[in-house]
Amino acid sequence: MASLAHAVRIKSSADIAVMRTVGRLAADTLQRVGALIRPGITTAEIDDFVVADTKAKGAIAAPLGYAGPGDGSAYVPFPRSCCTSVNQVVWSRHSGQ
Repeated sequence: MASLAHAVRIKSSADIAVMRTVGRLAADTLQRVGALIRPGITTAEIDDFVVADTKAKGAIAAPLGYAGPGDGSAYVPFPRSCCTSVNQVVWSRHSGQ
């Protein structure tokens, strides 16, 4: 078993500053997309907004293209920029509906 000392890296002040900036950008996108949520909106429409808003900020969404741990060869890359579900359903893939 690998030691946690090798898996955890202590963040520098610069790392933490970047993380704060990214957190603010993500929080802003969440607030903005939250205003769009209504009955009948599709998960694809939500994702399209998140893609546009994230790109406008000069960023990329972390889930987009994520293929799992390691080299990702055992997983299908995640096709969307945000994880959404309909009602109380919890699902790990994007339905487009």
